[in-house]
Amino acid sequence: MKKNLKILMFFFTFIFASQTTLLFSDLVEHKSTKKACPLCNCGEVLCKNHKKLYGRITDETNILFSSENFYAVIDNYPVCDGHILIIPKEHKLSCSCIDESLQQEFQAIIETLSYVFGTKEYGLFEHGSNMVGLEQKPCGNSVYHAHMHFIPGIKIGEKEIINCCSAEKKEYAVTLEDGYEFQNFCVTKGVEDTILGFMKTLPTKSPYLFFYSNSESLAFCVPDDAIKGGVTSQFFRRIFAEYFQKDQKNLFWNWKNPEELQQSIKFRETIIKKTVDRFKDKEKIASIFKKKIKLLQKS
Repeated sequence: MKKNLKILMFFFTFIFASQTTLLFSDLVEHKSTKKACPLCNCGEVLCKNHKKLYGRITDETNILFSSENFYAVIDNYPVCDGHILIIPKEHKLSCSCIDESLQQEFQAIIETLSYVFGTKEYGLFEHGSNMVGLEQKPCGNSVYHAHMHFIPGIKIGEKEIINCCSAEKKEYAVTLEDGYEFQNFCVTKGVEDTILGFMKTLPTKSPYLFFYSNSESLAFCVPDDAIKGGVTSQFFRRIFAEYFQKDQKNLFWNWKNPEELQQSIKFRETIIKKTVDRFKDKEKIASIFKKKIKLLQKS
């Protein structure tokens, strides 16, 4: 009897310890969100939301195509035609945390998207979160899973970037701490560099604000500790809404505002339908991606 009790006690102690370990690791991984990551499991939550929003006008999924380690999805609340997210399948806090061995695959996705949209000019941006001690820290983001925004057809240089980010008339502008200059965070990308490889050379060890302009081969990457007062939520979404929606009476960028979401339904549906149509030929897209990655591997 005593022996059986000892076995039972050992068993329950083992189970309790295992569950406590899992719970602790979950808290470390999601301490700031306090819920399951919406972009893990191939964006299950994201796909459900997309189906609810656009199921009647799309194939009920926002996944445009996927590779071994990434998938490209339609942003459910796009600010312009071609607004797409590139997301790693494995849980990573930001793109700066993605293993460098995947840089050619990541680059091939970017180049495939560029090809599909028929432009050599595009922008990439991310509000990158990171671990600071045992806590996840954001930089204006509310989702703690790496997701790089792809914006086709944008041509913007250093002066425009700085003006967008620091114009005094904008209440949401980024203000740098004393002793920092915006020019210090504008860095030119070499021809031979992939985006992920290039990001490893930038100040991305802490949370950061990142934008890359392909037309200028120029990155703007600011660590959060250089930013006074933090970064407002959806900072870049608002910037690019201003860039692409100049002729509209109302700007649509704030997916957290129910009133704006209601007003922007037609705007968003039009964009998403056009994007889905571009990616209908799945075999062709897969073929383009394979060609792109083979060229990168040879170089």
